[in-house]
Formats: sequence, C-alpha cells, structure tokens
Amino acid sequence: MSKKKIVCVFAIVSEMTILVGSISLFPKFLPLVVTIFVLQGILFMLNRIVLKKLSYQNDPFKIGGQIRNVDYLIIGDMINPETIIPSNKRFVQIKAPNRNLLASFEILKHTSSILDEDNGNVIVAIASKNKNNCVYSVFDMPFLYILTKKKLGLDRLNKMARFPALIKPLSSIKLALNLDKKKWKEAECPNKDIVCFCAERNFNLRYYEN
Repeated sequence: MSKKKIVCVFAIVSEMTILVGSISLFPKFLPLVVTIFVLQGILFMLNRIVLKKLSYQNDPFKIGGQIRNVDYLIIGDMINPETIIPSNKRFVQIKAPNRNLLASFEILKHTSSILDEDNGNVIVAIASKNKNNCVYSVFDMPFLYILTKKKLGLDRLNKMARFPALIKPLSSIKLALNLDKKKWKEAECPNKDIVCFCAERNFNLRYYEN
C-alpha cells in the first residue's frame, strides 16, 4: 500500500473513532457531527472530480501525449467550444472559472506547441472583470513548468493546488459541473504581448469577452 493510501486509511479510521466517541459522549450533537462528516465527504469527492478534470485537460501536454497539430487551442474561462469553432476541427481546451488574461497568456506560452504550425488558431476567452486581474489560481498550476512556478514565486500556490475544492469551492463546483458561461462576444485582445506572440508564430488569434 502506498504512503498516500496509508495516510488516507489512517485519517478515515481516526475520523470514525472520533465520530463514534462523539456520539457516545454527546448524543445531542449527533446531527451536527453527521452534517460535518457528510460535508467533508462531499468536499473530498468534489476535490477528486476537479483534480481529474484538470488532469484530463493536461493529458495532451504530458510526455508521450499522442495529441498533436490540433486546429484550435482554447484557453481561459468557461466557454463552450461548440459555439465558437467548426464541428469538424480538432481542438484542445484549457478552461477554469474566472481565469484571467495574465494566466491565460502564461499557459499559452507553455502549450502552444500542440497547435498545427501552418493553420493554428488560438482562442482566448476572458470575463471582462478579470482581464486586468494579475493573480494566478490553483487551476493554473498544472499547466505551468516547475521552473516557471519558481520564477513567479508560486511554490506555495502550487502546493495548495492539490486541494482546489478547499481553496476555491464555488469555482470547483462550476468546473466539476462544466457550467459554461453564456453571451460571449468577440472583441479586440487588450494584451499586445499575446497579439505579438501569436503573430510571430502565424497563429490566428480570436479573443472573447463575457
């Protein structure tokens, strides 16, 4: 049994012991104790779902990934790809609730090699309230190199990224349920560095705001 599994088993046994002890000593607190344990279980399951979704998004960029030369790379907030790209095109999407423009550009720099060099398209979708936000999120960490995270001083945030449901519970629910935002409108990308980055690589850039 792995160390991680041993820790999980120990934690479960400890909590069950506490639960039984609490019920026997303070029976009137039974509803409260049960509620706490149920919420803990829900939070645990939500965390697992979100981590799996992020891992799935990151799979194409891992060593040995088979997905290459896609037509579209979609980065940013929760946008439905079916509303913005042709149905016969191949795409990879990296999305998370309230992802800002700064994080999206950093992720783009780390993932753009997956695009078709001759006909690559980049789509960035950012909620207007977040386009000037300069704070990285736990949802961004899986897509950045270790050296990049160290350079940006994100070591602590990277450790916290193991518990997205605890750090960002509402956003985690949105990601787990795949709650895409509506009413996106194409606009001019306000970040000139992204524009230049795409132009230098002959990528067609489209920017959407909500």
